[in-house]
This record gives sequence, structure tokens and C-alpha cells, in this order.
Amino acid sequence: MHWYLDWRKLNPFSLVSQKSKEQIEKFLYWKELGNWETSPSEKQIVSLKNPLCGDEIHLSLNQTDEGIQIVSLNGEACSVCLAAAGLLYSKKLKWKEDSLILYENQIKNYLDGKNELMTFPLDEVEFWEIMKLHPGRHRCAFLPLLALKKSLQE
Repeated sequence: MHWYLDWRKLNPFSLVSQKSKEQIEKFLYWKELGNWETSPSEKQIVSLKNPLCGDEIHLSLNQTDEGIQIVSLNGEACSVCLAAAGLLYSKKLKWKEDSLILYENQIKNYLDGKNELMTFPLDEVEFWEIMKLHPGRHRCAFLPLLALKKSLQE
């Protein structure tokens, strides 16, 4: 008699701990903060790919004198990258290069244990707290931010 596991009937959540399930749900929530529907009329799109893992993110942007704002998101990436993109979109800011660099440095200093994210929304603080525990995923979390930074430097 052969024993086998029918993967079609397997609940993927049964393989992870309760804490991991909660984190998965949070990452899905953060991803959903973004607008993932692109319009053919969106002309300014910046893309960036992580050559190590293959994550690819596309940001549709609107540029004004006040700065660049993310209009929508697209891409094939891991849950960390998609959650980071959703959080970045949800800020609804018009970014200039200096404000983006300040934002990036605040996060990097937090991840290095040099400061706290006192002015950040609680959802975002919770995301970066999880990232602090997983330094191998920092590149994934920063990919949307680096794509936005790339658009400001072009």
C-alpha cells in the first residue's frame, strides 16, 4: 500500500504556526492597502527588479510640481515586497527626493537599532518590526521604495 499526500486537499495554513498565520494575514492586509489595478492611460511607470530573487515591482506615477505620487501598483513579487508596496502607496504622499531619502534613512536607522519610528502609523511600525527580525528580507521590503527613488533620480 502506498501512502501519499493529496496536495489539493491540503490547507496551506495547517503547515505554519499560529504566529506565522497572523503574520501572513497582516502581509495580505498591507498588500491590499495598495491600488493594484493599472489603467492603460497611465504613462509614467517605473519598474525595478531584484536580481537575487526575481521580485519585480511596477509603480504607476503622477508627477506634479509638488512631487511624485504613486497612482497604482503592479508586479510579481513575494509577500514582503507586495506588503511594502501597499504600505508605501497608502501614505498618499507627493514625494520629493529629500523627503524620500529622509523616510528611507529613518527606516534604515530603525532596522539598525539606532532610533524608533515615533512618527510612523502603527501599521507601518508593525511591518518594520517584523522586518527587523528578518534581515534577509530587507531587500524585498525596500524594493518599492528603491523604485520610487529611481523615478525621482531620472
